[in-house]
Amino acid sequence: MQNNYSEATVVLTDARAQFVEIGNHLGTTECSRSLGDILIMQNNYSEATAMLTDARAKLIEIGDRSGAAHCSRSLGEILRTQNNYSEANVVLTDAQAQFIEIGSRLGAAHCSRSLGNTLMMQSNYSEATVVLTDARAKFIEIGDHLGTARCSQSLGEILQMQNNYSEATTMLTDARAQFIEIGDRLGAAQCSKSLGDILRTQSNYSEATAILTDARAQFIEIGDRLGAAQCSRSLGEILQMQSNYSEATAMLTDARAQFIEIGNRSGVAQCSQSLGEILRMQSNYSEATAIFTDARAEFIEIGDRLGAAQCSRSLGEILQMQSNYSEATAILTDARAQFIEIGDRSGDAECSVSLGAILLSQGNYTEAEKHLVHAR
Repeated sequence: MQNNYSEATVVLTDARAQFVEIGNHLGTTECSRSLGDILIMQNNYSEATAMLTDARAKLIEIGDRSGAAHCSRSLGEILRTQNNYSEANVVLTDAQAQFIEIGSRLGAAHCSRSLGNTLMMQSNYSEATVVLTDARAKFIEIGDHLGTARCSQSLGEILQMQNNYSEATTMLTDARAQFIEIGDRLGAAQCSKSLGDILRTQSNYSEATAILTDARAQFIEIGDRLGAAQCSRSLGEILQMQSNYSEATAMLTDARAQFIEIGNRSGVAQCSQSLGEILRMQSNYSEATAIFTDARAEFIEIGDRLGAAQCSRSLGEILQMQSNYSEATAILTDARAQFIEIGDRSGDAECSVSLGAILLSQGNYTEAEKHLVHAR
């Protein structure tokens, strides 16, 4: 897959016209299905949904169960990308059952990977790891290098989310090499973005900026607006960490607008969260509180437990800065419990530091020491 979407669209549109002319319904519908998949890759989810829904109905009418199941899987992927996780799970589980029934191990493995990615997006890292590891084993057994690389990529992203940066870097670097060998520029760019994010988290801002800028250029060239917007968000967060608040605000506001246009609610909420952090750093507590409260509600609605916990932590820290220690303690204690449940050690430690600082301010030195020792 070389990600030459415009050329592929021309070829498939022409082929579909020929199938229509000769009255080949199956060929016409298969072309429509492939065109729908291209629209997904271009983040044109509304058009893709319409085309794939129509193609699925026709394939069911023709009696092509495999083609119909492929359409269902693609429609599930759209729902997942749009953060409609509950609906995505239903559609993907049904598609997986269809693939198993018709004996398509490859189709079933693709559904397993998508279901694993959904669990990852919901911060269910342990379950996601099991599902994705199993899916990867199936891809290896089948001999599907692309499916194997994509599972490795997702497993690397889970390790990244769990702050296991060394293992994550190894897995993502390996996955990127596989994508390059296969010729999948999109997969390679996505791995580069994740590697750039790891460097950003480790405060290697210069290297991170170089990798993310390059990845963004690749996404733009490929035509992947979602990937480009995600890189812009990460670059905005680097500027934020470097206290370049004006530039960071401009970049994050632009990235947020791109996510809104694409229809990616998770990206919108993450940009709002970062913009709230900038306001907090600038001591604009009232505006920051409003943004964090709104972002947290969005994270809760889409099922992103990590994002919700991070917003709660930020809200608790604002209350701490305003000397509202009782409310701050309640929110930070709850956020810390969420981080522990998710398995986010970094979030847990940061909440413990804030709780320890509150106890120090109140003269509770023994309890403060317990929290601060836990945070080490």
